This record gives sequence, structure tokens and C-alpha cells, in this order.
Amino acid sequence: MKKTLIALSIASISMIACSKNDDTTPPPNVAGFWTGVSGENENNMNNSMSALLRNDGTLRLYFGNPDTALAIKANGTYTTSLPGNVKGTYKFNDNSQESFEALLTADFLEMSGSTGQGATTTGISVFELIKEQ
Repeated sequence: MKKTLIALSIASISMIACSKNDDTTPPPNVAGFWTGVSGENENNMNNSMSALLRNDGTLRLYFGNPDTALAIKANGTYTTSLPGNVKGTYKFNDNSQESFEALLTADFLEMSGSTGQGATTTGISVFELIKEQ
């Protein structure tokens, strides 16, 4: 009887210790088409910018023209993390690379951030994008 009680106690502790934590919140899903503006600073944001963020973590950015067929294009990748950060890198046709970092609003429908040369996420421009519904 004593051995059975000990075995049941160990089994109970093992099940509790190995239980799955249901408190994990997944990072925000930002996949979709985003439109907005970019510029040298917050007071000079008059350049068209849009972004296609795909579910697989790849992206295509469009600069300088609201018509994506006429815009300058760049391709890259992005990641998201809580509480609402988006980071990524992209390359233009000439193989120059830039990086960005943005912060999402609480409803994940707007983001604002900055871009930089190479792996740096500041120094080139700032941007604001709104997710198209």
C-alpha cells in the first residue's frame, strides 16, 4: 500500500510539473497589405510607402509611388514579437540592404518605425503604415 501511494504521488507531481503552460500569447499576425508614408523625419513624411507582409515572414516594400507597378521595390523578411514589435531587412535590385524596426498599435492595425543602412534600423527614414482591411 505504501509503495502504491508513493508511486501515485510521484506520478501526480510529474503530471503537474510537465503540464503545458497555456499563458503563452503568440506574436501578433501582421500579414496583409499596409499603406502609408515615409520621410526623413516626422515633419517631412511625404513619400508614398506600402508593404506586403506575407504569412511566411517574407515581405515586399514599395517606395515612391502609390501605384505598386510604378514604385521602387525591395524584397526581404520580417519577424514579429510581443508586445507589438516588427523587425526586418530588405534588399533593392542593386543589392543594397536596409533594415527597419516598427512598433504596432494595440489593435495591430497601425505601425510606425524607422529604417537604416545594413543592419542598423535608424538613420535613413521614418514611416507610418496602416493595415488595409
